[in-house]
This record gives sequence, structure tokens and C-alpha cells, in this order.
Amino acid sequence: MINLIPFFIIILFSACTNDPNVVQEFVANKELPAEETENAEILITTDGKLRVKIYSESIKRFENTEPELILNGNVRITFYDNSKAPTSMLNSNYVEVYEKENIMIARDDVVLISNESDKLETEKLVLNEQKEKVYTNEKVIITTKNEVIKGVGFESNLDFSDYKLSKITGVIDLSFNSD
Repeated sequence: MINLIPFFIIILFSACTNDPNVVQEFVANKELPAEETENAEILITTDGKLRVKIYSESIKRFENTEPELILNGNVRITFYDNSKAPTSMLNSNYVEVYEKENIMIARDDVVLISNESDKLETEKLVLNEQKEKVYTNEKVIITTKNEVIKGVGFESNLDFSDYKLSKITGVIDLSFNSD
């Protein structure tokens, strides 16, 4: 019986060569993150006061490209007021952060909850810190204590306490009288 193992090993190793030009081209065409971390928490402060707490299963930071940060998997963002009290919370599966423009774009099962327990659900939400606005042109569902409002297009202040809808497509009244 002939032992074929050495023959296959020789063929395997002789077939495994890397052309440095092909490898360089592959790496050059991919935007690789400068930093990557898992299950991380980021704290953002202003004048020593906590303003935002971010948790994500995966955070990738890029240099010389936009977005600068990509957060992926169970992203939870809590916003705080000057007295360190939470004002709203955002949950999403994917977030892009454009640091130069102070814009964050949340996508994929986005839920924004105010500290009054009003809840917004959408597939895309833009947070513009400079304009202190949160907005989307996508379909939204807002659930309050008394009603469920469906619409297309939404704009609010950052803490989701004052909002407007562009195109309301339906309202369900949740309050009822038992007279």
C-alpha cells in the first residue's frame, strides 16, 4: 500500500503561495478599523458632567474616513441632563457616528424612549447634536400613555419631550371610560 499523505502535503504547500501585490491590493481596498472592541461602554461628558452613556456589543473606530465610529449589536444609548438624570434612551442594532458633523445615525429596530415613557419605533433615526434635533423621514410608531400614532416623518428635541409628525397615517386612542 502506498502512503499518499506526504504526496498531498507537498501539493498543499506548493499550492499555497501569496503574491505580495495581490495581498497589498486586497488590504488597500478594505477600510480596516484603527481600533475595534467588543462589549464596550463609552461615557461622554461636558464640563465634567455625564451627558451620554453608550453601550455596544461591537465598536469600530476608523481614521480618515466617515463614519468615524460604527456601533453594531445591541446598541444602548442613554442621554442625561445637567443633574445626571436620564432624559431619554435609544436602542438600535446599528449606529454610525459622524464626529465632525456631530451626527449619529441609528438603523435597524430603532427605539427611542423618553423619561415620560413615550416610545418611538422606526428603522432609521438621525441625531444632530448641533441642532439639538432628532429626526427621520421613515415610517414611525409613537406610543404614549393614551394613544398609538403612526406616521411618516418625525422631528423632536434631543430628550423626545417636544415632537412633531409630518404625515400622520393613523391614531389609536388607548384611553377609555368605564361609565
